[in-house]
Amino acid sequence: MKVTVRCSSRLHFGLLSFGISGIRQFGGVGAMIEHPCVELEALPSEQGLASGFESERVSHVANHALNYLARQGQQSVSALAIHVRHSPPAHVGLGSGTQLGLAVARAVSELCNKQSVGINELARMADRGRRSSVGTHGFFRGGLIVESGTVEESSIAPLLSRVAVPDAWRVVLAIPTFAQGISGKREEQAFRNMGPIPIETTGKLCRQVMLNLLPSLIESDFRTFSESVYQFNREVGECFSMWQGGPYSSKQVERAIQYFRSEGVQGVGQSSWGPTVFGIVETNADADTLRVGFKKFFPEKAFQVSVSRFCNQGAEVTVVNS
Repeated sequence: MKVTVRCSSRLHFGLLSFGISGIRQFGGVGAMIEHPCVELEALPSEQGLASGFESERVSHVANHALNYLARQGQQSVSALAIHVRHSPPAHVGLGSGTQLGLAVARAVSELCNKQSVGINELARMADRGRRSSVGTHGFFRGGLIVESGTVEESSIAPLLSRVAVPDAWRVVLAIPTFAQGISGKREEQAFRNMGPIPIETTGKLCRQVMLNLLPSLIESDFRTFSESVYQFNREVGECFSMWQGGPYSSKQVERAIQYFRSEGVQGVGQSSWGPTVFGIVETNADADTLRVGFKKFFPEKAFQVSVSRFCNQGAEVTVVNS
């Protein structure tokens, strides 16, 4: 048996809350995009080899997932050979760790004849979803995700809303080549040391999502949706300014966002901790124009610029029996 898993990347527009006792922690809003994608193939192997992108991380997740199933008495293979054909850059705000981890865990579950694994169990197999659950829900369903946050880090946040993004809309990605976003121990340190998001700000963010962002997307009101994404993302960024040095992760990222806005693109922001910048446009022609103009404005090749569709479906899993 050989299993192929293909899944999308995640844009994270921002968190809803942090640090105030008595309310849910984190929560958030984000959307899945088709490219860059994760694509891997796996099959049983006595050696347990991992090759291609992020081989060390892949080996760790595969072993973690196999050990999890062994504890449940459900392990039917002892090791796998996994080759990762494609993966987004690590630590740039596209959720590559979650998507790759869930893809590996999904392949393990298939090869162990456990096809009906649910979202909470798959997240435990991959050891993901302890803070944000946007990418975890997105792995299963695609689209724009709003999740409520959790009362404890060990659980997956309930899904509040999942809305498909219009097929014609595009996102232009500008991924800096000069820096990576905060991750791992630095991310844990940031959450330990930074102050809470004020309860008034959480209320403002929730109103932005419920009264502007979600209804405008449901009604395909591109302009209102785009401006709402920008306002939401910047408001969240201000909450992290003491750690980032401003609403965005660097002056170069802020300059890129200002360029998008100067070109009339309203739906602009930094994904998660960055440094990836995204700009949402209404048509493929608009995306091409923005991509070409951006590359001319930043001739020093400080950014990798690309165009993607939004992704309105979950991970694709293909099983071939030999």
